[in-house]
Amino acid sequence: EAAIEGTSDLDILVPEDSYADFLVFAKDRRWVEFENPVAIFPSIKHLYCISADGLISNLHVYFSLVTGESWLKEFDFPIAKFLISQRERHSKYGLWVLNQRAQGYVFLLRHYLKSGAITSRFLYRRELASYKEEWNNCNVSVESIRGFGPIALDEFLPESGLVDGFKMANYSVDSG
Repeated sequence: EAAIEGTSDLDILVPEDSYADFLVFAKDRRWVEFENPVAIFPSIKHLYCISADGLISNLHVYFSLVTGESWLKEFDFPIAKFLISQRERHSKYGLWVLNQRAQGYVFLLRHYLKSGAITSRFLYRRELASYKEEWNNCNVSVESIRGFGPIALDEFLPESGLVDGFKMANYSVDSG
């Protein structure tokens, strides 16, 4: 809701086969693309628009599910079709959004990735309150994600840090 009201950016997923059509559609509606020369990702576009009352809106348009640290985005998951199949209409705005279970699934996948390396854990810890709020907004239990989605996350669930409350994941890689 914050994104729709213009107080936050909005992340959207557009199918890869709609890439060119979407960019034409957005530009016809006065959205302008900007690139950060430090972090250019072919499947992510940053679009901005200024409303008549001076409100600046920011879209992060994903043409595939690319995630990771803010500046790296080192993971590209081929699950866009799955995510699109998990959409529903937002009751207030009429926009397509992920259902809560799918939102929880994507959050858990990102939570897992951002807990892997020492540097990732440090960066994640700095934004922990924001991630906790995001998890709470998913409004799902970890158990509801068991057996769900194209990438199995079940083995990660017990040590995810999300079973009872919210904390950093507690897992280690078995080198044996």
